[in-house]
Formats: sequence, structure tokens, C-alpha cells
Amino acid sequence: MRNFTSLICFLFFALLTGCSAPKKLERPTEKYRDIMDQKRSVLSIPIELSIAELEKTLNNQLDGVVYEDNDFRDGDNMKIKAIKREAIRLRVDSQVISYTVPVDLSIEYNAGITKLKATGEISMDFATAFQIREDWGIETSTVVKGHRWLQKPKVRMAGINIPVGFVANLVLNNSRKYIASTIDGLVKNEGGLENLVSDTWSQMYEPILVSPEYSTWLSVNPQHIGMSPIVTRQDSFYMQLRIEGEPTVSVGPKPKALQVIDLPPFKEEVQTFEGFVINIGANITYEEAERLARESLVGETFDYGKRFVMVEDINLWGQEDMVIVSTRLRGSYTGEIYLQGRPVYNINKGTIELRDLDFTLDTRNFLFKSAGWLLKGPIKNQIQDNMNFLLQSNLRESKEMITQQLNGYQLAPGVQMTGRVDKLDIRDVYVLREGLRADILVTGAIKIDVKNLNNDTGW
Repeated sequence: MRNFTSLICFLFFALLTGCSAPKKLERPTEKYRDIMDQKRSVLSIPIELSIAELEKTLNNQLDGVVYEDNDFRDGDNMKIKAIKREAIRLRVDSQVISYTVPVDLSIEYNAGITKLKATGEISMDFATAFQIREDWGIETSTVVKGHRWLQKPKVRMAGINIPVGFVANLVLNNSRKYIASTIDGLVKNEGGLENLVSDTWSQMYEPILVSPEYSTWLSVNPQHIGMSPIVTRQDSFYMQLRIEGEPTVSVGPKPKALQVIDLPPFKEEVQTFEGFVINIGANITYEEAERLARESLVGETFDYGKRFVMVEDINLWGQEDMVIVSTRLRGSYTGEIYLQGRPVYNINKGTIELRDLDFTLDTRNFLFKSAGWLLKGPIKNQIQDNMNFLLQSNLRESKEMITQQLNGYQLAPGVQMTGRVDKLDIRDVYVLREGLRADILVTGAIKIDVKNLNNDTGW
């Protein structure tokens, strides 16, 4: 009976001590919420093409002889050479380019018994209409509008006159082909709008390294593109590209290039504003956040009188709208502890921080029974101070840096971008399965100037 009573007492004691002893601290579960779709961003990019630059390029390409006939036997009994005598001037009305080509004529007429020579001057008027096709190519159509004799060729010999009207029509009709092909080549065959838009569209899907120091990548991810009608403003052709996209910024290793969507067909759109409003989803993976946190915390030692703990590792994940900070300690307490905090943007400091970082309820209960001294020490505050890793950079400096990069940026030889950033603000912060995402609103303006036209510009 005594042995039985002793056994009961032993089991009762073991049960009591088993209930009071701390259980193993369970890892908080991961749980994520779906967030709203990425807001579309709109970039309205004015493009200006100097008419004076177009004139300069046209005169360089259309120089010297514009028409030459060296055969008496082609039915007209004449040899004619037409040489451009002065610079061509352009006039633009809506989507029609008008221009005048003044030429000197050198004429030799086969009169049978002799050959007669004469010179003259004529001014020829042309017009080139253009429109943009669905594939973003430019369609042109050049017509002769008329001519004016500056000096008519006159040769009289035994009643023989050089037929002025015939000469004019001959020069106009034959030189039109050469001049029209030159204009067409200048407008559409020197790379053209199609190549510029297509290349720009594809490049926007490639991640761009915007900050090597913070390993920050930007992907514009365009979804739609359109262009306003081409008009003239002062001394320039003026148009606006309108691009809608879903840009993202990632911190960490270079992300994979996004799947390129085929360039949408050309669509003419009326622009309502000049500038851009970009909603950027700035993403930082948990792996990158852990790396930054470990740089600050791993190896740190915290003293609690005669007790101490050292941080061995940091791991992060999400639980709905909270971030779980798993901290592995070694020392007077060895094991994991878990803290949680809500990521928010501190507008006064210009940083993203984990607000109200505190021990999870399970961790608090566990430590209260096994290592209550940890609850009173500095470790929680120290971890929180080092969890502001997402935006240590100053937004004003970022705005100035982006503006500097925009101004004077060469898209291609002779194609220069200028711009400014008016505002750069963080709105909301989300906890995602892949990491944390901050919605950044960027507003400003961009302009593209096309100058120094040549074969390398794409214009």
C-alpha cells in the first residue's frame, strides 16, 4: 500500500511539474492577404523635332544635282542638268510639309544642224503629306504643287526656240522622283518612328539598375501606348507619346525580365496633360531584408546583469499585415524568439519602419515562464531600431538624383531627354508572400528633343 501511495504521489508531482514547465515555442504561421491590383501609371512624353534641324538635314542630303538627263535620244532632243542653287525652306501646315526647291538649269538642245545651249533658273514647289500607319511606320506622299520661272531659258537661232514649258514639265516630273525619294528616306527610312517606339517599348520590360549602392531595379512594364496628332509649335514639330504601365522597383538581385507584350497598334490620342504620374510598387524581398538586418544585428551581444544573449540569426516573413521577426539567440537563453510589427511609412523621417514591434503573445507567455528577464531588457528596442532598413535614403536626395539623371540623358545620338521630378512620396506599405511592397507616387515631367539628325539617330 505504501508503494502504491508513493507511486501516486510521484505521478502527481510529475504531472504538476510537467504542466508548469515551458513547452517548445511554436513558429508563427505565415499568412498573406491579397492586395488590390497595381494602379496604372501614365507618362505623357512630349517630343519636339526642330524644323530648322529637318531643313538642315534635308539640305545636306538633297544637295548638288537634283536631276540630270545626258541623252539626246530619249525623245526630247535635250540634255538637262538641274542643280540646287540655294537652301530649301520648309513650311508646315498640319500634317503637310511644303517646300520650295530653287535650281539652276543647264540646257543643251539638239536642233539637228547644230546644238544650242542655254541656262535658266526655276523654283519648284512640292508638298509631302504624311500619316502614321498601324504598325507605327510613316506613310508619305509627295506631289508637285507648281513652279515659277526665275529666269526663262531663251535661245533664238534661225527661228528655233527652246520650249520653256516642256523643259519645266520635264524637270518637274523627273526631279520629283528623286526629291520625293529623298524626303521619304528622311522621314521614314532613317530608322523612323516605328523603330524608336518599338525599341523603347521593349526596353521598358528590362530591369534597369537605378541604384547600384542599394541594388535597386526598375521595371516600367508598359501595357498601352498611343500618340497625339503631330502639330507645329513655333519652329518645331510637336507630338506626345502616352504610355500606361505598371512599374515596379525591386531591391536585391536583378529580377527576371518581364514577358514583352507585342507593341500595340498605333492609336491616335488627344493628350490631356503634360508630365507623368507614376505609381511604383517598390518591392524588397525577405531575403534582402534579412541580409540588411543581419548586417546590423548578427553578433550583437546584450547584457542583463549576469546574463547575456548574442544574436545568431534573423529571419523574416509575413502574417497578414504584420511582419514576423524571428531572432535566434545563444547565451543565457538559447533558442528562437519572435517579434511582430506593422510596416508603415514615417513621413517625418522619410523611412519605412516596423511600428510597435513587440514580442508575439506566444513568445511573451513562453519567456514569462522561462526567461522573463528578456522581456525587460533592451533587445526588443534594439531590434526595432535596426528594422528601419527599407528606406534609409532621403527622398529629397532621390528626387534630385532622378532629376539629374533625366536632364541631358541621351536616348540616341541627337535624341536628348530632359525632365524633372516634382514630387516623390510613399503612400502605403503591404506585406506580400514575396516580401514587402511600398506604393510610391512620383510626379514630374519629361521632354524629348530631337536634334542633329543623321543616320544614327533613328530619325
